[in-house]
Amino acid sequence: MIKSLFNNEISMTHAHRPSSSRRQGLFSLLQVYLITLVIGTIRALPLILCFRLGEILGLLVYVSIAYYRKLVDQNLSIAFGENFSQRERARIARHYFRLLGANMLSAIKIPTLSTIRLREILTIEDEMSFKNFLDGSCAPGVVVAISHFGNWEMNAQLANLLRERRAGAIYQRLRNKALDDLINADRSQGVMTFDRKRDLPAAVNFLREGGLLGVLIDQHAGDSGIWMPFFHKLASTSPLAATLAKKTGAMLIHATIHTIGPARWILRLNPPTPTEDRTVAQITYDLNCQLAQKIQESPQEWFWVHNRWKLPFPAFLLARVKRGIYLPKEETALQPLKLLVRSPNWLGDACMAAPAICSLKKGRPDLHLTILTPQKLTALWKSFDEVDEVIEIPPKASPWLVARKLKKSNRRQGQPPFEAALVLPNSIRSALEVRLANIPRCIGRTEKKGVVRQWLIHQPFPKFACTHQADEYHAVAHWLGTTIPPCKEEQRA
Repeated sequence: MIKSLFNNEISMTHAHRPSSSRRQGLFSLLQVYLITLVIGTIRALPLILCFRLGEILGLLVYVSIAYYRKLVDQNLSIAFGENFSQRERARIARHYFRLLGANMLSAIKIPTLSTIRLREILTIEDEMSFKNFLDGSCAPGVVVAISHFGNWEMNAQLANLLRERRAGAIYQRLRNKALDDLINADRSQGVMTFDRKRDLPAAVNFLREGGLLGVLIDQHAGDSGIWMPFFHKLASTSPLAATLAKKTGAMLIHATIHTIGPARWILRLNPPTPTEDRTVAQITYDLNCQLAQKIQESPQEWFWVHNRWKLPFPAFLLARVKRGIYLPKEETALQPLKLLVRSPNWLGDACMAAPAICSLKKGRPDLHLTILTPQKLTALWKSFDEVDEVIEIPPKASPWLVARKLKKSNRRQGQPPFEAALVLPNSIRSALEVRLANIPRCIGRTEKKGVVRQWLIHQPFPKFACTHQADEYHAVAHWLGTTIPPCKEEQRA
């Protein structure tokens, strides 16, 4: 059938080619067929062989895909800082990829196992606590805060061990409907699934009727999340588990599944998280701390290839985010977000830009503001309290020399690297200085500056309806997420 579809595709004339949506449908169908074939092959193997093959596959991914190695190392650096050396982070990363492959292949096999076999491979650390929270008398419902930890897909199979309560889970729908249906066929064996975008009212009723509902808490939540510390660095965190528990009066429990040996796992439950007389933000932060503790105890088991501390695009400053920022009193030392601003070259332009640049500091409490400036303007920028550091550009310095200075600043002991750079001059040279320093997000103007400047800028300015240069600087700051109002023309538009 697949061969026939592709033969028909190739033989069509240009006038009779299918639409883009139809081609995408054929590609999705091919994906499903291939995935079904792979799943069927894996499920024909013994579980221990799946585990061992997964370990090999994970190590191959570690060796062959540099992007994921770099992302894991970056995330480990954020979470553990100087507690782990480069060699220790590499060792943890290898162990992580090996376990990730083993758990993923095992998760494909596990739905075919009987309840008796499932009990053989999964240990419940405190069965009495497990039975207590299953007892319907303790709460009308139970929200289980789960994360991408260990063999997390095994959470869906725990429904086969439950008799006292119905089990459900909230999930994120995939774009490929056929693939989404295929994955949910395993997850929904004895488990009700609720689409987080469409089925939340049904999930609330499910809890009020005494159901047990699993909710993921550890992914980047984007605009719908509360920004709060996770390993002392701000991250957008989903408040859904806490919100559901508060709304329904359900018990809230954090659970993780750990790998304790080849094809052997253990379920660990934390004591119930208190929700009464506490805000959703306080409860969510509590869950964050519980997860961080589990990660510290077993760092090789969390999903490090997820960009948990992702910067929003385009507005990475947080003064106007929907759910705000939550900073508990005990968080006294946030990891800074280092922003580099390349100053205009002339005094008049720098003076016009100064109010907008200083407003960036109010955009988020963790911002560390560094100004890269020609030497003649150093005194000006050092006079502002909002500026944390000034890096001088020596007269007649090449872009390569400036980039070396920026890299040297990044390598200072205890200093994180620059995460973004705002380039205010319009020249190719100023963008090149930042790009050569390997700063991951370069923000600036690209209009009428040719292909080279466009290639050097990652996040180009939109077209601002401003007639005065000072107003445009304000518009840029507003666009990046500060509370400073845009220019008057933008407001009228």
